[in-house]
Amino acid sequence: MRLAFCGSPGWAVPALDELSPHLRLVVTRPPAPRGRGRKVGPSPVEARARELGLPVVTPGDQAELTAALEEASPLDAAVVVAYGMIIPGETLRIPRRGFLNLHFSLLPRWRGPEPVRRALLAGDDTTGVSVMSLDEGVDTGGVLAMWATRIGPAEDAGSLTDRLARWSAPLGAETVESWVSGGLTAVAQPGEGATYAHKIRQEERRLHPDQTPESFVRTVRAMAPAPGAVARVGDGPLKVLAAAVSNGDLAPGELRLDGDRLLCGLVGGVVELKVVQAPGKRPMSGAAWARGRRALPPMQ
Repeated sequence: MRLAFCGSPGWAVPALDELSPHLRLVVTRPPAPRGRGRKVGPSPVEARARELGLPVVTPGDQAELTAALEEASPLDAAVVVAYGMIIPGETLRIPRRGFLNLHFSLLPRWRGPEPVRRALLAGDDTTGVSVMSLDEGVDTGGVLAMWATRIGPAEDAGSLTDRLARWSAPLGAETVESWVSGGLTAVAQPGEGATYAHKIRQEERRLHPDQTPESFVRTVRAMAPAPGAVARVGDGPLKVLAAAVSNGDLAPGELRLDGDRLLCGLVGGVVELKVVQAPGKRPMSGAAWARGRRALPPMQ
């Protein structure tokens, strides 16, 4: 097979590794500020591709992307895993068998850029991976293969995405090989049940005392480990990176240290703030954060 690979974040790397023997070109986003120090650096896909000795390009726009793929041709197919740029229609037709996308949802549920976070926010108990043929719509192409999995009760967006990435890489590679050889036919997505996974808005990260415990925990899981769900405690923000439904009798917004547990009252119940992060500090247990304060102001 003669393939191109288009991807950028760390969770695209397992698929890159799996497909590396067949790659004639790796396409990724240009270097950008990354990490806590915001130093300009390559994407995780670029860094790994260079370790593997693969040719890499970082086009800044669609015209540069098209030119790079034409130069690498002939190609049997191109595989996309969270690349981060819309691929125009004329570019989709450059590889002989077009573009395939590994998308982390069970299509047509959660088309769009944030399928894992949206599944967690909605309280879905099942998710998975779909391999689809790219068309000019947003995740509307025909599906070649699909694998489902239960969402673990403690999984957050980071751990769930990592698991889907590791689990789907070999399965995705098998699908690509069958597609290129003509052994698979894409099946149109059903018209019913489609939902769109919009990008997360800033206000959706906010934690409130008037949330139910279940909604509070879903928000925390969907935003962890980054960018993090944010509570307003006293006059400052506090990220909550892990939480669990608990028991107790606290007023909405009241914080109380109970042994090794930091509890927070909400409308209709109580949650434990298991891992928190204050501005400029490293993540720590909720209890450790509370012990370092003279008083516990309410969550607002």
